[in-house]
Amino acid sequence: MTSYRCELCSEQAEDIAVHLSDRHGMINERELELICCLIKGRQIAAGLNCPITGCAVRDSARLDRHLCRIHKVDKQEKQRLVNVARRQAILYELRALRETFSDPPMVSILDMCGPSYASPPDHMRNITRMLSTFERETCGPLPSVKRRDNARQRAKRTGDFFEFCRRTYGPDFFDTMSPSDALLGFATELYGRNLTVSTVRHYLIDVRIFSSYAVDSSERDPSVTEAKLRHLNRAYLFQMKQMRGELQDHRAESRAHKSARIISHMEVRWVKRSNVRVPSGTSRVRSPKFCSMDVRTIQRCVV
Repeated sequence: MTSYRCELCSEQAEDIAVHLSDRHGMINERELELICCLIKGRQIAAGLNCPITGCAVRDSARLDRHLCRIHKVDKQEKQRLVNVARRQAILYELRALRETFSDPPMVSILDMCGPSYASPPDHMRNITRMLSTFERETCGPLPSVKRRDNARQRAKRTGDFFEFCRRTYGPDFFDTMSPSDALLGFATELYGRNLTVSTVRHYLIDVRIFSSYAVDSSERDPSVTEAKLRHLNRAYLFQMKQMRGELQDHRAESRAHKSARIISHMEVRWVKRSNVRVPSGTSRVRSPKFCSMDVRTIQRCVV
């Protein structure tokens, strides 16, 4: 027979209903039914509420489809969220039962303390840990100063993006954010800092490099789903297409600005021979004949 772990004492039991009755003295039939469903992972309601923070979907008959189509979660994360939704529904029924002051009284307190893992996960903690490893691996052994600075800058830019996501979508932003909207909002914030489109492009490139790295990272938490990371890569490609025209205009403007600073060919020729002409002209100016020369003669001597 299948063995189940009791939610009240963590003991293993094959017949969980008998265990709850004998070991914990649970004689309230409704409470016994709800706790058995909770332990066995069964669903008591026809519809479930979406457990993702910020999502308003309620009483969904196919929560699994909703999670895949709307939130783009993978199979493993979908199962976890469905289990969280089932647990939340049972805890809601337990609270409602407690408010009726049922007789016989309830013996469990799960509805009063709540499960520790039902709270939203802090994805930023896992991202920070992966960013630290990413920066270290990007540097490699015995890195140069320039390579170390580039790796540090790439990690910082990527961290700025995920910190923006945490502020905007909450600690469980990988469950709630739309990658396309997140990248667009982040780019808008960068423009607000008066950064050029070329610099914004480098920010987004760094985000894509890290998301590709995180897909295969052994430190990645299951809640930071592979499907959402791949969705982030696709959103990056779309954002690059949207920025293409603006980027071309910026490059043309930069070329025109640089061209305006280019000196003429005659000036280039003079600069190339300045190490000969300037000392020669200076020595002539210091000679006694300088005092008897007119202005044009002096110019010919110097130039």
